[in-house]
Amino acid sequence: TVALALGLAWGRMPEAVEYFARVPEAAADARVQEWRIRAALWNGNWERAREWIARLPKNLATQDRWTYWRARALDKSKATQAQAASLYQGLSLQNNIYGALAAWRLGRAHTPTPQPQVADAAAQAALQSSEGIIRARELHLVDRDAWAMAEWRKALEDATPATRVQAGILASQWGWHSQAIPTLATAAVFDDFELTYPLAYEPQVKKAQQLTGISPAWINAVMRQESLFNAEAVSSANAYGLMQLLLPTARGVAKRWKLPAPTQATLFQPVTNLQLGAAYLSELRDKFGGNLLQALGSYNAGPGAVARWLPDQPMDADIWVENIPYNETRNYIQKILWHITVFSWKETGQAQDLSAVLTPIGKASP
Repeated sequence: TVALALGLAWGRMPEAVEYFARVPEAAADARVQEWRIRAALWNGNWERAREWIARLPKNLATQDRWTYWRARALDKSKATQAQAASLYQGLSLQNNIYGALAAWRLGRAHTPTPQPQVADAAAQAALQSSEGIIRARELHLVDRDAWAMAEWRKALEDATPATRVQAGILASQWGWHSQAIPTLATAAVFDDFELTYPLAYEPQVKKAQQLTGISPAWINAVMRQESLFNAEAVSSANAYGLMQLLLPTARGVAKRWKLPAPTQATLFQPVTNLQLGAAYLSELRDKFGGNLLQALGSYNAGPGAVARWLPDQPMDADIWVENIPYNETRNYIQKILWHITVFSWKETGQAQDLSAVLTPIGKASP
């Protein structure tokens, strides 16, 4: 029954709710607990959603994801709308996509709350005199990043969180963002938006915007998620550069946009990679009628997969994203939406309203 219920949920079939209801509670592991809620959301069964959310164990129930969906379910009943509003209000203070979604449900724009770190001169000097850190930087400067990262990890393996913060600040000052961001993450620093959301490659981003019309915030958001601003990044699938392009895909885009045919080597050039990546994102956006969520899903999983996931009738965008059967793609879209929120806020200084990108999604959606 469990396997059948999960398969029906991943196929977004209405029978999934019925089959999940037959699963004994003792057999409901975390995957069942999450997917039965998703199935109820997809099928508009808010009563079941509330029931199953109430049964979540504490380690899941306290996550922002399921706090948000608890609020959404409570919001469907007039008797519990005040409770939902209270949950939304608390979530809206969070620096993540669920904070932005909660603000959206409250009819508000969302303002990220930066938590800046402070450089410590003595700690910085000690790090810069460390033989391991010196070797790491020198290897990075000659594009031997695999060795550089190994030296960096070795130098910091016994470091305190405070020292890791200072190391992250140092790497950021060097422009080594692909090392700075994960180093800061190991010290639970995510919200110093100068360090964790740098405006790297600004001239090349601007050139890509001028070619494609894709906003700098979108380009920066995809670049951050795909490569952490590492122009030399190579994936296990042989995707290259800042926006992680496969060579055949890049060549097809170049031909359609009348740009020079790229080689593997030129995909490591920021200007080439960003232009082709932005052009590809533009094509996907246009393919799905301007819908950013579907374009991002296509960038990660391919347009064929996204087309299979579209409901026959329009549904709320947050429900559609939550029911994407590929965990990687679901998380990818949610993370990039948050990245876009931060980069747009940095660019404009204004609170960010997600309503324009959270329009209902269906096969006939614009």
